[in-house]
Amino acid sequence: MNNKSKKMKKLILLTFCALMSISSSFAQSEAELKREIRNQVNSGFNSWSKQWSWDKYIDGSTAVETVGTSNDSNYSYVAVGKCTFSRGMRSVRLSLPFVAYINVIRGSLVVEKICYRDNSTGDSDCYNP
Repeated sequence: MNNKSKKMKKLILLTFCALMSISSSFAQSEAELKREIRNQVNSGFNSWSKQWSWDKYIDGSTAVETVGTSNDSNYSYVAVGKCTFSRGMRSVRLSLPFVAYINVIRGSLVVEKICYRDNSTGDSDCYNP
């Protein structure tokens, strides 16, 4: 193997390692973003469900499925996910899809609005935590 081939091989290896590092860093950042949003949405549902008369949010049941940039200029990000709540005498558990609207304020993520749709009743509503 000549010197030029060795240099090329080394350059390819270094480029591959750099790309893997960037990819790993992005995945970690995305996971951290989802975790922070999940915690804030969970807190928001806990507060909001205190106003519900018949249903009760199951603490910790929030799952953020996707996070992306918002098409609405009032928000930086939008997160889509599901949570679980119990209905009636707490014997029936239902899944509730939600959309959370998030801004970055002074370097911190802030969930500004959570909207849900109850597919069992067709009801939908929004809450500003």
